[in-house]
Amino acid sequence: MTEKNAYHLLLVDDDIHSIDCVKSGINWGEYSIEEPQVSYNIRQAKEILKHGHIDIMVCDIEMPQGDGLELLEWINEQRLTVEVIFLTCHADFKYAQRAIHLGSHAFLLKPVPFNELIEAVVKAQDKIIKERETIKYEKTYRLWKTHQPRLVESFWIDLLHQDISSNQDQLQRLLKEREIPYTMDTKFVPVLVSVQRWHKPLTNREQKIMEYALRNALEEVFIANSGIECQIVQERDGSILVFIDGAEGSNFENEQLKKICQMYIQSCNLYFYCDISCYIGVSSFIYEARAMVESLYQLEANNVNLDNRVFLLNEKEKRAVLVMLPDMNAWFEMLKLGSTKELMTEINYFFDGWMLTERLDPSLLHELYQDFMQMIHYTLRIRGLQAHQILSGSVAMKSMVTAIRTVTDLREWVITVIQFVRDHLDSLENSQSVIEKVKHYIDINLNHEISREDIAKQVFLNADYLNRIFKKETGLPISEYILQQRMKTAKELLIKTEIPISNVATSVGYSNLPYFSKMFKKVTQMSPQDFRQCRQPVNF
Repeated sequence: MTEKNAYHLLLVDDDIHSIDCVKSGINWGEYSIEEPQVSYNIRQAKEILKHGHIDIMVCDIEMPQGDGLELLEWINEQRLTVEVIFLTCHADFKYAQRAIHLGSHAFLLKPVPFNELIEAVVKAQDKIIKERETIKYEKTYRLWKTHQPRLVESFWIDLLHQDISSNQDQLQRLLKEREIPYTMDTKFVPVLVSVQRWHKPLTNREQKIMEYALRNALEEVFIANSGIECQIVQERDGSILVFIDGAEGSNFENEQLKKICQMYIQSCNLYFYCDISCYIGVSSFIYEARAMVESLYQLEANNVNLDNRVFLLNEKEKRAVLVMLPDMNAWFEMLKLGSTKELMTEINYFFDGWMLTERLDPSLLHELYQDFMQMIHYTLRIRGLQAHQILSGSVAMKSMVTAIRTVTDLREWVITVIQFVRDHLDSLENSQSVIEKVKHYIDINLNHEISREDIAKQVFLNADYLNRIFKKETGLPISEYILQQRMKTAKELLIKTEIPISNVATSVGYSNLPYFSKMFKKVTQMSPQDFRQCRQPVNF
């Protein structure tokens, strides 16, 4: 094996045993690879990458001092040419494995079988060979080719964020300065790819990985499969822009582009567990791009009820259909009477109708949200419940922006709120259940100060309303019941034990002995000392 044909591999993992296993378990020389270098954290890896030539890096994605994605970003910033194979312990990301394999990177599930790792390394070597053949004679061409997509993407982001003026003279000068391969006559067709929702909860880290996979899949669909010249730009979270060469005589038409987008949507539904829609603009010059992209974002904002669809900006826009809002009085009556099954049927029937509407006015979602919240607050008020005690901090209290993003989101939120509120109303249907909870709370807290407000919070009721139903059921207001329970316990302790009277007072919630003696005498007409001396039998 000569130095010319050798590949240099770096293993990065904070697990020493994992590195030793991979390093010693494979005959790397058989695959033209020098003895692998090892690193146990991101800092060590950066030092090796900066001062040595590394062709392939096998890297754990999660480590205590920084993750593999951060290391990859650093590699790109340093303009290093390294093929990266990520390892992860999370089976949840197995569905991302195929998408990542579409590009030059791979995600493998730990513990990784050696044959799978070797297959990924060989694939990386094949890519390196092709790149070396491409740049064999022109070093400057190699540098330009490697970093051109990032430079072009940076240009597009600056243009869309208005960090670059759309003035044609300034644009032309900037294109030349940055060596961007466009002219003022170049035309593009922008495509906005928007994630409408994920089908499972994702952390920020997981969403970042999934969006990375979505982008790789986009490159495969648009560039590798279709041969379309385009630039992919991720300007905002949850959306990706594709700028396609839209000059006259380009080798695609809208119908062909629509089919490509539909194929991509189907793949995302299958492999990434998400709903995605694509919005296709019209061919525009570079100085018109910002306005065209804003039009696509507006088209996206107006789509509140259609999922996994492809929309064309130049299609004749259908007028928003005038539809009726639901009868909240009917919903209120069903909620109040506990007819939850019938209410859910009515809610789903109503939203099914909205989902079938070809174009729905987004303002209707705001109006329904306001009417629904008014109905919920009224329902709680007439039952003596305080909305902030019931709903605050619960899953029912999504922000309005999140709840009304689409009809699907609004339907899920409405059903969640109905179920949440109904659960609390059901707990009040049997007032005896509430009274028993109150009594239990008082019994276990006799040695503490207890207020009506403290008790009311335990059963999510207004304090005055709770006092009324408690007196109706027991014949006593809450404060009088607490006093009786304390005196009952105090009498037991005075008769059955020899503990000091001051300790008896503390045991039933009185830190002030004179005040305890006063309240005890009020109930028994005797002081605690006289009561103990008499040791009269007491009926409890």
